[in-house]
Amino acid sequence: MKKLTFLLAIGLIVSIGCKKDNEENFAFSYDGPNLTGPILEVGYHEAAARFTSNETSAYTGQQLTSVSFFMGVVPQKVEVIIYGEGSDNTPGAELYRANVTTGIQVPEWNEHILSTPINIDGNDLWISIGLTHDQQSQSIGCDAGPNIANGDWLFKSLDNTWSPFGVRIPGESVNWNIRGKVSE
Repeated sequence: MKKLTFLLAIGLIVSIGCKKDNEENFAFSYDGPNLTGPILEVGYHEAAARFTSNETSAYTGQQLTSVSFFMGVVPQKVEVIIYGEGSDNTPGAELYRANVTTGIQVPEWNEHILSTPINIDGNDLWISIGLTHDQQSQSIGCDAGPNIANGDWLFKSLDNTWSPFGVRIPGESVNWNIRGKVSE
C-alpha cells in the first residue's frame, strides 16, 4: 500500500509540475502539439491563423497580449504580424508588426509579448508569422492535423497570394503552431 501511495504521489507531482507542449490558456488556437514543419522555399512567406468573429466575439473588450509559435529552424528574418478583418481569404489592415528574429529559440516554442496590445472588437483577427528564407528550411511548426478551417493560411511572395496550406500542397492537413493569448 505504501508503494502504491508513493507512486500515486510521484505521478501527481509530475503531472502538476510538467506542462506538455506549451500548454497554457490560449484564447486563440487551432493547433495541437508540434509534430514537424513544412519545407518552405527561398523567399518571403507568412503562416497565419484566421480567427473569425465567431471566435473573437467572446473576448470583445479584452486585448490580445501575446503570440506563441513553434520554430524548428531560424530563418533569415521572423516577424509577428497581426491583421484585422479582411475578406474570407485575405487579411485586412495591419494592426501590429514586430521583428523577433534575434530572440528566436529552436527547436521550441517562442512567445512574443506585444509592445502594444491589440483591442479585441469582435471582428476577425489574423495572427501571422512572417518568414524570410535565404535557403529552403523547416522554420514554422505545425501539428499532425487534421486541419481545422482557418488554421493553415499561407502567403507566398512568389505568387503574392494567400491560400490554405492544404490547397497549396494537396493531401496535407495541418494547423500552424500559432497561438494568441488574451488579457484577463
